[in-house]
Amino acid sequence: MHILISPVFFLGLKLRRGHHLDGRVEQVERLGVRKTRQNGLADSPSRTEKDQLDTIFFMADLNTKVWEAYESCRELDHRHSQKVTVWTKLFKLLSPHFPGCNLLPFGSTQTRFAISGSDLDVVLIQAPNSFGLDNLDFLVKCETIMKQESVRNRYRHLEVIPATIPILKFTDTEFDVLVELSVSTNGSGNGTRATHLLMNYSKLDDRVPALCVVVKKWAANRDLLGTWNKKLCGYAVVLMVVFYLQVEEFLPCLQEFYPEMYSSSSKVTEHLRYRMEPYKELLQQQSRIVKKNSLSLAQLFTGFFEFYATFDFESKVISVRTGNALDRRNCRDHSVAHQGVDEARRWNSFVCVEDPINRWLNVTRAVMSKDQWRMIKDAFARTHQALQRGEYSSIFF
Repeated sequence: MHILISPVFFLGLKLRRGHHLDGRVEQVERLGVRKTRQNGLADSPSRTEKDQLDTIFFMADLNTKVWEAYESCRELDHRHSQKVTVWTKLFKLLSPHFPGCNLLPFGSTQTRFAISGSDLDVVLIQAPNSFGLDNLDFLVKCETIMKQESVRNRYRHLEVIPATIPILKFTDTEFDVLVELSVSTNGSGNGTRATHLLMNYSKLDDRVPALCVVVKKWAANRDLLGTWNKKLCGYAVVLMVVFYLQVEEFLPCLQEFYPEMYSSSSKVTEHLRYRMEPYKELLQQQSRIVKKNSLSLAQLFTGFFEFYATFDFESKVISVRTGNALDRRNCRDHSVAHQGVDEARRWNSFVCVEDPINRWLNVTRAVMSKDQWRMIKDAFARTHQALQRGEYSSIFF
């Protein structure tokens, strides 16, 4: 697979963060455009040279635009700090009532793939054989605690939703943060392992969170997100970005390189934090390799849409776990063997993205509507076509 604007790369264009429009003259000179004068007139560049110049200027402008889009829609540091405060205060409130339990944030807030205005996901991890309560009863008890006199003005709009995975939704009024609290007794099924994995990918290079956030915002603005409406979820979009970067050999496949780090028995959390130290040196080594890659954010952005505009969704499965596209039938057979026929049917969705932690789980199982899938696929195709024409005014928000 080749990046859409591959000639720019081979000409040595290096548009990393902070290198947006500066150096255009140098880029032109590196193309070898003649600047000598003959008969008092400058030589006219050839058609090929003009096309190359147009490509360079377009990619330089696009690179600036993508970075600006990232800065405008990412979750800012002060907002992240507010969410951390919400989480720690909630832990202090609940921990005396549930000795031995842990409360951890997970998802985009922790991975730093969050877009502005996103909610906070936290999971209460039960101690083994604790309290004899099922997950729903646990949340009802949490709701009762949060309604007590001393904190009732802090937590508003509390609602226990008895879904397949029950959640307690509420708003922290001090910082106006929407929170979704879940409960888990399963160390691999509570989102913390996937969060730990994506945190490590995020830290390899600043182009990774930038591309994830901008593509998530692109999808949100086109109404492509919402599992309740048979569409994609933000987690699936992030996995699609990481997978594309793996296929392009921009990112390594961490689970393949360091299987012991991401095995079901590895300890990814400790008390109130994610364990990052044991493999810090290995990740720093991978980070140094990634940072040597000269592809600009604009090139990665255009390449992402080219990749998925031509991806074989009908027979292939997106797999961050392996860094390769898997055969849909094999994934379905694995799901039958480990979870039964009901779970296997969920691999019949129009797009399949394997959960990197629970490989029997199809993250995009909700995309069962042909009309919704056509809308999603058309959005990728239209954006790819616009970038091919050298247009981006309609892409950003």
